[in-house]
Amino acid sequence: MNRALEFRQKDRWAVILAAGEGKRLRSYIHRIAGRECPKQYFPIVGATTLLEQTLARVSLRLAPQRTLAVVNQTHQGFYSAIANTRPELELLIQPDDLGTAPGILYALLVIAKRSANASVAIFPSDHYVADDNRFMQYVDSAFEATLRHPETPIILGVGPSSAELGYGWIEPGALISNDAELPVFQISGFWEKPPLHTARELCRRSCLLNTFIIVGTVSSLIGTIASAIPSMYAAMNVAQSALGHALEEVMIRAIYSRMSRADFSQSVLAGHPDKFAVMPIADVEWSDLGVPERVIALRAREIKVGRPIAVPHSSADSITANDSAADSVTRAQNLTKHVA
Repeated sequence: MNRALEFRQKDRWAVILAAGEGKRLRSYIHRIAGRECPKQYFPIVGATTLLEQTLARVSLRLAPQRTLAVVNQTHQGFYSAIANTRPELELLIQPDDLGTAPGILYALLVIAKRSANASVAIFPSDHYVADDNRFMQYVDSAFEATLRHPETPIILGVGPSSAELGYGWIEPGALISNDAELPVFQISGFWEKPPLHTARELCRRSCLLNTFIIVGTVSSLIGTIASAIPSMYAAMNVAQSALGHALEEVMIRAIYSRMSRADFSQSVLAGHPDKFAVMPIADVEWSDLGVPERVIALRAREIKVGRPIAVPHSSADSITANDSAADSVTRAQNLTKHVA
């Protein structure tokens, strides 16, 4: 490996978002586990939790010592057990869950203080990927594309098999780069969990599902947030001098106590599509496991082929499947009536 390439890879960081409550799956997990548990800390498929699977996937291409996990202090009983087995993992502990935007900005400011020229990949912690190695090759390609377009963060987008509810959607625009192995497109628009009739139209227009995996330079990502949510950036930027010091926790608590909730998809992506680009993924199965129907189908398939499931197949799977299927039919009927 030449020295320039080696340096670029050393300045690549990962941010794993693990602070959410997983509200859409809360009742389903309670049924099969008998307890409350955010989905990233639950072994929905396989023998380990979704967060542990994400950490393992990310470590295929990114160094554990440059991986930050953003967590919620109320989940201490969950993340402590994982951190104890991964001493190299650095946790950024939020005093409260105020949405994805504050957690992302917090992590970016920490990275920027350590390496102003860093590139960063942001990962949700609760998704399913069928081929980890192939998926991370796409992340590698996105990192390479940011070298040519350092001012434009790149989102990985997956081609849909159908017009499913519960996903964010991206409409690709003009081609901006075809120099690398994979093309990169401008973004014409974002839709965050649109109704069924809109999802059908977006599917027909060959739009992509938003994986919420974002790769970009730390400066471009911070700049985009500063433009979209200037009040949040101003509040968080006050903590810059305390980051990495004894006062960090006190400062972050004070800032979070006065800050409003902000979702990155709604507050940043949807309002500023021109600030981002998209790289399509075509050959890797991916799911955000956002609704019980998708979880149940995946668990049933894994059991059928004999793969280990840490939490056994439960009668709640079929119960919830019936409930969810009925809810889906009702939603679809209501949407159809509304369109008509």
